[in-house]
Amino acid sequence: SVSGGPATATIRSTDPNMANTALQIINNNSSLGTGTDAAIFQVQNNGDLNISSNISPNSDFNFYIKSNQGSGNGTAQFNWKNGINSTSPINLMTLNANGQLILGKADNNANMPTLNSTYSSAILTVKGDVVIGSNNPATQGGGLYLTVSNWADFVFEESYKPLTLRELEKYYLFYKHLPGLPNEEEVILRGNNVGETEIKLLQKIEELTLYIVEINKKLEKQQMIIDNFILNSPTKNSK
Repeated sequence: SVSGGPATATIRSTDPNMANTALQIINNNSSLGTGTDAAIFQVQNNGDLNISSNISPNSDFNFYIKSNQGSGNGTAQFNWKNGINSTSPINLMTLNANGQLILGKADNNANMPTLNSTYSSAILTVKGDVVIGSNNPATQGGGLYLTVSNWADFVFEESYKPLTLRELEKYYLFYKHLPGLPNEEEVILRGNNVGETEIKLLQKIEELTLYIVEINKKLEKQQMIIDNFILNSPTKNSK
């Protein structure tokens, strides 16, 4: 039935098989609302919107928008899938009720927009590679910028004292990694924090600079002693 006034219109189904469906559009000549037709558009009574090339009862949809949050990682406010006509649909993109964007298929179930269990509060979760820029050198451009609250220039403060080279050697021989940096096991388990690692690597570069400058000072001092010894040696004076 269809009814409406100057500014409103209402479409209702009287078919008991469509108790949860407020509006459905099908892609064949069958009667509307039998509950078994291949629908391409559905609006549920709770406000959910479902769009697909073939919606059967209780099926997954190519695209849907939910009106309420529900619970669990699989609950989405906005969801886009592919391969709906196959037995293994693949989740392509999900924006959940917490404002978290999930791109790509899940690790174990390609049809579920699961979050990374280690970083479940992440705003953006990408299941795959990320490319910035193009493969055309003339228009490559692009960049990745991470905002940070500190940088490693504290190394050049007079109060900063790096480990001695002997202490550094003892450390890496025992722990098999540089101090202040995560070991291989930690990175494999939790991933690599790019921003934090960038600061730590800069700190190591600046510490190397301190070591090189200090070694150079010692070499220059030694060279002065050698030159002075040669200059004042009896052999040179006898000539």
